[in-house]
Amino acid sequence: MLPEKEIFENSSQFQLTSRRMSLAESKHRLKLMPEISEAQTLLRSSQYNVSGKTVNAGSGVTINTNDVIYIENGPNYHTYTFNIVRENASIDAPVENLVLTPLPDGTYKGLLFRYNFTQQEKQNIMEGIPVDTKGKTTITEAGTNITLSKVQECSYVQETIWQDCSQHIHNQSNISDWVNCTAEIKPQVYTIGYWSCSSGGGGGNEGGSGNTGSDDGTGGGNAGNDNCITEVFQNPLDPVAVYNPCPIGVPTSPNIPNLSNPCEKTKSMLNRPNVQAGITTVKAQAKQTLTNPKTGEIGFKEKKDGTVVPADISTAHQVVFNNVTDGYGGYHNHTATGIHMVSPPDITDALFGFAAAQSISDGVGNAYLGMIAAEACSSCPDGVKYINYVIRFAGTGAELANFVYSPAQMTQIINDYRKTASDLSDPYISGTSYSNSSGDLNEKGLEKLFLDTLTNMGLDNKVILQRIENSGAVYNVTKDSSGAITVTPCP
Repeated sequence: MLPEKEIFENSSQFQLTSRRMSLAESKHRLKLMPEISEAQTLLRSSQYNVSGKTVNAGSGVTINTNDVIYIENGPNYHTYTFNIVRENASIDAPVENLVLTPLPDGTYKGLLFRYNFTQQEKQNIMEGIPVDTKGKTTITEAGTNITLSKVQECSYVQETIWQDCSQHIHNQSNISDWVNCTAEIKPQVYTIGYWSCSSGGGGGNEGGSGNTGSDDGTGGGNAGNDNCITEVFQNPLDPVAVYNPCPIGVPTSPNIPNLSNPCEKTKSMLNRPNVQAGITTVKAQAKQTLTNPKTGEIGFKEKKDGTVVPADISTAHQVVFNNVTDGYGGYHNHTATGIHMVSPPDITDALFGFAAAQSISDGVGNAYLGMIAAEACSSCPDGVKYINYVIRFAGTGAELANFVYSPAQMTQIINDYRKTASDLSDPYISGTSYSNSSGDLNEKGLEKLFLDTLTNMGLDNKVILQRIENSGAVYNVTKDSSGAITVTPCP
């Protein structure tokens, strides 16, 4: 039997508001943490499908608490939406979110929202372009098996609601122009999950996606079938314990890692299976250069369809990407005898080429270039230490035109780069802080070389340097106005 239903008055008087935050910023974090821990434990004990095979989740699933969507409907009701991260998830894997909604006793109920988005829809959401989740969403309770009456045939159902901007100019009819909205309150779209029984036993009737909310822009939903309005809770309630003749429930928005953040961009890129396979090949090439001096450089390009293809030209100390228009970026190795850091031509020819080829919707910040080199290391697994760096463009598309160098300028920049590398590794000039026992530049020296080269090229704060550890951890490497270098781990 279902719990006795609470009668909910269908009247919306609040403006839904949302923002992104970390769990550490939440005033409810002490109540949320046990719920998140329990949900993560349940997720890790579950099974899921990868390329047609059922696998155990194990420790390969985590709940991201650093980038959380917080939604309020008035002073007494809110939800938290967390992204669920699965290790080695395929590029076309569904988006999975944990939504925590408050209950009357002060605890939270966890709902799992699973979205079947296309790659373009995922990209649109990352870029702030709204996507209607109707027909793309399944909702289940986290870790709870509800026994249902076959007569009632109840389940969680999804509805989409749209809110006009406060100027009543931007709404569901012109989402492509939302980026130009100047209203104080921007237009919004929300996904609502509610409990529905076909026999009318709870949660409301099946609704219908309609137009915008109330005339003053503060309404809670859309006109649906049978003149119903999809509403949002205003107080903590259990979705399965509410009776309302029209749909009423839990608001959320798809939480995909905020890829305007360079950390999230790179972690997402490194987690893509095809990129991982490409990096494995590049690492093997870098390792081979330790024992075979004739081994040169190879590389791969990541295309926008998710596949990877070899670089167009691979030589002893250079790879070339002739066609960058269909790619986000690429990876390549440097040889054992070369400098184990991204070079000036890597910046101007490869990275800037990929950045210039990005569409407006993709954004120049999606472009990247990775470099891997290998060093002998007696204490490292397999006797090899891998040096792995990624660079990204941090400027605007318009600024790329300012960073064009003549052949003579590039020759001078390369000469300066080599001289700086030599000076940093010379103990009589720079001491031993920047070199290892073999006399080669260590990480500190390599990073100073790169960041000083950016200064020499007029590119301070225009190119992001990230160090990738063998564990997969990503670090941002920066230089302040005094020249001091800081290494900051990505959350």
